Amino acid sequence: MHTTDRRPVAGRPRGETRQRILDTALALFAEHGYAGTSIRDIADELGVTKAAVHYHFAAKEQIVLALLEPMLAQFAEVVERQAQAPTGPRDLLLGVREVLVESGPLLSVLASDPSVAGPGAGLHAEVHALAARTAEVLAGPGASSARLLRAHCALGGFYAGWDTSFRGLTGTAAGVVDDDELEVVLDAALAALGPPAT
Repeated sequence: MHTTDRRPVAGRPRGETRQRILDTALALFAEHGYAGTSIRDIADELGVTKAAVHYHFAAKEQIVLALLEPMLAQFAEVVERQAQAPTGPRDLLLGVREVLVESGPLLSVLASDPSVAGPGAGLHAEVHALAARTAEVLAGPGASSARLLRAHCALGGFYAGWDTSFRGLTGTAAGVVDDDELEVVLDAALAALGPPAT
């Protein structure tokens, strides 16, 4: 059961109302899934009309895009910073980890819901391009196709390990990645990547 503030939206600054919609939507997505949450559910939880939500977001898909875009921009910034001044695969993965931590439950909630695959074909292209660029930077300049494939495996394992730890599926507290578990995830990802070819 949510304890969302149900004061009317009227009179609130537009940015604040938009953020309340996003926060409420994310909480409902976490509880009921993307497919199980409607615009009406979001409006009801906020104590406003559907029209008030539609004023900020024409469709539910736009809410997902708005939730993900800042995280993707931050993620891309981490990758490009590492591409311009490489300090090694571990540092790149630690930078990615910081983005995941700052995103809180967002990625875990949306990535685990297959019904999210529908929204935003453009977003999917952006996510795939970002994943490819991250693997390219992780593999290093002039990497072979085998090294690039290992980089994709390393990233896949890293995300899966982080998500497993974040959900508390290993017996630790949910909602935070234990430092010891992070070391295990990092070591496993770096082992999958292997040493660079000489």
